[in-house]
Order: sequence, then structure tokens, then C-alpha cells
Amino acid sequence: MKYTFDCDRWGSSFSVPSKVVDKYIKLSDGDFVKVLLCILCSTERECDSAKLAEKSGLSENTVIDAVTHWVSLGVITTEHSDTTNPAQVKAVSTPVSEPETKAEPVSKVEAVAPKRQSVSNKLCIRYKNSEILEKQQKDPNLAHLFDEIQTVLQRTINGTVQGELLALY
Repeated sequence: MKYTFDCDRWGSSFSVPSKVVDKYIKLSDGDFVKVLLCILCSTERECDSAKLAEKSGLSENTVIDAVTHWVSLGVITTEHSDTTNPAQVKAVSTPVSEPETKAEPVSKVEAVAPKRQSVSNKLCIRYKNSEILEKQQKDPNLAHLFDEIQTVLQRTINGTVQGELLALY
């Protein structure tokens, strides 16, 4: 199936760096992409987190997490006007070059033979996606745990991983 975009129908438009789609779209949560689109669409050079939260319909904490995500990937830069108040984070939508990656020293570890009573031999509880969602809605700490893990991993975790985390939780 072919898709077309009718520019005349929608009016003004803005650019999205191709690296965002080519390299980072798989790593990024939908809310984070929403925040980036709001930043890129802004007519102002600087956007603060309160305005971004209002524009995107997300909480200010989610906006700050999204800005942190995009800064860590080198897509945007930030200016901290007040370091004691994270709500004052200013996002500047100037794409920067690829973030430098430093080579970490590699250490060798000998493999350990698994014991009979290893975790893989134990019974695993399987959850349906609807059960996981229900438990997230009932327990905000669980929802926060999933959000934090996705932020650290810089990718969305699937239902299987969520079920394993739920079992551990």
C-alpha cells in the first residue's frame, strides 16, 4: 500500500531530522516522540517543559524524561536556567552531531555452569497484556517502574518483559 502526504491540505510544516527516524525511532517511547515533535514544531527557539506539557497533553515529568532521552541521544540540547528546579529545563531544537561513544574496557569472566535449581528450571508465571495493564492502572508504582526501566534501556519493553518484571515485583 502506498501512502501520500497532501501538504496543501494541512498548511505549514516542519522538518524532523532523518536520524530520529533512521536510528532512534525504535528506541523511543511514543510520548517521547510526541514531545520531540512539539519541540521541532515550535516557532520559538527555546521551549520550557511547562509549555511542552501543555502542548503535548503529557505530564511535566514525562516531558522532562523525554527531553532527557533526546539530549542523551544528541538530538537536542538543553539549557538549565535553574538547576534546583528541573521544571525549568529549556529545550533548544538545534540538532547536534552524533554523540561521542567512548570505548569501555572489556573484562573477561569465566562461565559458570548452571545449577539444577536455576531460574530457568523454575515455573514462570505468564500474564496477559490486559492483566499487566490492569495491574499498572491499580498500582502507580508498577507503572512508574516500567517507565523508568524503558527510560534507562532507551526502548519500549514488550509484554513478555513486562510480565517477567511483574513477577519479580
